[in-house]
Amino acid sequence: MIGTHKVVKHELVEDGALGARVKEGKFRMKMVRGERYIDAVWARDFKTLWHGLRRLMISIYSQDRRGATLMTIAVFFLLFEPFLLVPYALIISQQTDDILFSRILLDINLATIAIVFLANAIQSKFGVFQSPMYAIASPLSGAIVSVSFISSILDAKKVGAVNWRDRKYTVNENQHPLK
Repeated sequence: MIGTHKVVKHELVEDGALGARVKEGKFRMKMVRGERYIDAVWARDFKTLWHGLRRLMISIYSQDRRGATLMTIAVFFLLFEPFLLVPYALIISQQTDDILFSRILLDINLATIAIVFLANAIQSKFGVFQSPMYAIASPLSGAIVSVSFISSILDAKKVGAVNWRDRKYTVNENQHPLK
């Protein structure tokens, strides 16, 4: 009744478009965990990871510019900025007379980093069943996600901004937004 993959294959985020069609058809939809039944790799290497992140952010940006921009800022400050500020906080704590300010800055960044590592370790153990070593790579992943989101917003209107599965997409104002 909603069609098959053929009706959404031109969409930038195909699964989202298919879900929107289910919702528009007033069907009930459930999400279930299926990792025991199906195996899917979203990104096989850096190139597919990069284009996958861009595909998602450009799609979000084409629907809601303000929301996508705020999401990008939040991702940067939550996932990457604490790692950038620790060296600065250490330098400031050595060179300033205001020990309280520098100590608070350092403590906040170290606590944030600890939470990021802990969340990644918990997710690796109980969520997607990957190695806890992924937690150690969280500064790198925060940088990759942040830079890909920022570049996506900057490139969103360019011709061929998204390269996904050997297809190039150009997002324009006349495309039907996903709901």
